[in-house]
Amino acid sequence: MSVYGGESDSARANGARLLAIDSVSQYVKELQAQAKSQFTVTRGEMLKLFYTIAIAEGIEETRDRISAGKEVCRIMGFYEAEKLKISADDDVKAMLQAITGAKTKAEK
Repeated sequence: MSVYGGESDSARANGARLLAIDSVSQYVKELQAQAKSQFTVTRGEMLKLFYTIAIAEGIEETRDRISAGKEVCRIMGFYEAEKLKISADDDVKAMLQAITGAKTKAEK
C-alpha cells in the first residue's frame, strides 16, 4: 500500500516479478508453512465462528452478516462446481442425463 492509500501498478508488477523467481516463491511457501503450524485453527472452528456472526443478535451491519454467510458457504464447499461422471464411452443420451439429472421413461 502506498502513501496515497492505494497499491501502485509498479508495486504489483514488481511483486509479480519477484514471485516468479523460484527461490522467492519457495521462501514464501516456507513462511506460509511456518505460519500455518503456529496458528492452528480447524475448518470446523472457523465455520462455527462465521456461523455465529451470521446469526448473531445485535449485529446491525448487513455487510458483516453477508460476509460471514459467504465464508460459511465457502467453507462448506457450496461454491465448488459439482463434478460429473461422464465417460467418453457414454452415448449422448447418457451424457445429457448426467448433466441434467433427467430420468428416462424406463427409470420413472
